[in-house]
Amino acid sequence: MTRSSGTQRSIFGRCDDCGHLALVEGAASGEVYSRAGYYSRRDGGGAGYASYLAEREYREHKGGRLLDRIIAATGRTPASLLEVGSGFGFTRQAAADRRIPSVGVDVNPYAAQSALDLYGFRTFTGTLAQALDEEAIRPGAFDLVLHQFVLEHIPDPIAELSAVARALAPGGFAAAWIPSAEAVELEVFGAAYRSLRHDHLHLFSRRSIARAFRAAGLTLTISETDCSLHLLRGFLDDAELRALYASGRGPDLLALAHKEPS
Repeated sequence: MTRSSGTQRSIFGRCDDCGHLALVEGAASGEVYSRAGYYSRRDGGGAGYASYLAEREYREHKGGRLLDRIIAATGRTPASLLEVGSGFGFTRQAAADRRIPSVGVDVNPYAAQSALDLYGFRTFTGTLAQALDEEAIRPGAFDLVLHQFVLEHIPDPIAELSAVARALAPGGFAAAWIPSAEAVELEVFGAAYRSLRHDHLHLFSRRSIARAFRAAGLTLTISETDCSLHLLRGFLDDAELRALYASGRGPDLLALAHKEPS
């Protein structure tokens, strides 16, 4: 599947077995994530945000709803949260509102400074593997490790999830909130599907995220879909949308995996 935007072209390939979509040509440079401008303008291939800080209240609320959903699904409030790609700290603030202590990791120095300025949150600047290797975070210390629309940007998701397994306490959970390769929107909009961007290296199916977790030594326990931007509203009523998401065909996939107790 090919998506073109101006002079930029991105080509995605799909696995016939598991339905996973991978960007095979036209990927954004990895440097895009470390630029301050990533949070103030979107480039021609879809990377970045147009008004990230202006959406602070919305993103705090969205992060809180996600945490509440994870708590309901796992049946417990985590004693500690590690968020990878923590940005300005919006979801970490939602965690603080729920008395959940958190640690953040982000490759963008501007994001780390913004989290400190806005909330007083300190953030490790770099990757999760670097944080572990440099002992900036302690292996086996976290009840919940969250990637919120981050895993799709990472070239090697299995290596990333293996680092997650290192960071998790026995019995802890990994949560990945990711674009779905099974979304009905993909059939409706084709190459114009909003998640086909040049900074999205992977779009996961339920089967492919289960395989990725398993390869990292984690066990998928829950996968469900939803939508944060209802592009099909107007074509489908609320009951039809709920049924669509319940069937696993929504655009946003929440996958929860468990690390077995020692």
